[in-house]
Amino acid sequence: RGLLHHDALRASASEKMTRPLRLLPGLCIWCFSKHGAALHIYQPSNEEKNSSVVKPRPLPPLRSDGVVPKPSFEAPPLVLAEQGNAGAEPHLGKLTEGASFLHLRRHLSPPVQISYTASDAGGTFRFATDRTGGHKSSDKMEMYVAPTGERLATFMQVTDEVFYWDFEMMSYTPLCPTQSPLGSPGLSGASRYRYARLTKRLDQKIGWTLARANCNGTVSDFWKITPRFGFSVQQHFDVHEIGGSLIGSFDEALATDADVNFDLWATKGVDLTLFTATAMLIDLNMCRMAATGTVAQ
Repeated sequence: RGLLHHDALRASASEKMTRPLRLLPGLCIWCFSKHGAALHIYQPSNEEKNSSVVKPRPLPPLRSDGVVPKPSFEAPPLVLAEQGNAGAEPHLGKLTEGASFLHLRRHLSPPVQISYTASDAGGTFRFATDRTGGHKSSDKMEMYVAPTGERLATFMQVTDEVFYWDFEMMSYTPLCPTQSPLGSPGLSGASRYRYARLTKRLDQKIGWTLARANCNGTVSDFWKITPRFGFSVQQHFDVHEIGGSLIGSFDEALATDADVNFDLWATKGVDLTLFTATAMLIDLNMCRMAATGTVAQ
C-alpha cells in the first residue's frame, strides 16, 4: 500500500506491467513477477536526500547582558582592502556592507569550560557558542545566532599534535545537491556538511590557513591568518586573502575580569559569520595548545 507508483496501480489485470516499480529500501513485494513487472529497490540519490534538508533543533536563545563594548580602536588598526572577496555561495552568513566591528568575548566556566559571545558596537549579542572543553580536543563546539538560537555551524577538532592542528567547520546546508553529509547528525537532529577547515602546521610557517570546502570533497585555501608582531603578550592577528589583500584583524583587548576580549574588524564584502567563527577557532586553538604545552606562533 502506498509503495508503488499510481500508474502501476491503474494498470488492468489483463495488461502486462512492464514499467519499473520502485520500492522503499529494505522492503519487498510478492507476486508482481508473474505480471512481468520489472522491479528494483529504490535508493535515493544525494540530490534527493539533500532536496529537503532537515532544520536542526535550535539552542536556547541568549539575551544580551547590556554591556556596551569599548573597542581598543575606533577604526580598524590597519588599513584594510576596500572590499574583500566573499568566495562562492553559499556563504555561512551575511556579507558586510562596510568596515564592520564585533566584540568577541571568551567566557571561562569551571572546571575548564570555554564559550564565546560576539556582540556589535551597541552591545547586542549577534553570535554565541555552547560550552566546550578548553583542553579536550575531542569536544565539539556549536555556533548559533544568539537572539534566536538558530544553529549555524559545528566545530570539530582533528588533531595530529606532531605536525598540524585542524578544525573542521560544518554547516547545516550542503554546498551543492551532491554533497554528502559529514558524520552523524548528532544532537541537533540534522545532517552536517563540511564547510571549511582551519589548519595550523607546526612544521611550516607561522599562522593558520582557512580553506573553504568544495563539492568534490577537496578544500581550497581562502584566508591566511598571521600574528602581527614577532612577540606580544596579547594576541594580534591579521587576516589576508590568499593573494595578499588584508581584509580583517583580530586584536585582544584589555580585560577587566577573568574573561578575555577581542576586537574584530572586517572590511566590506566579508562573510561576518565565517570571520567570527575563524576568530573563535584560533583562540580556542591557542587555549588547547597552551594546555598541552605546545608553543603557538
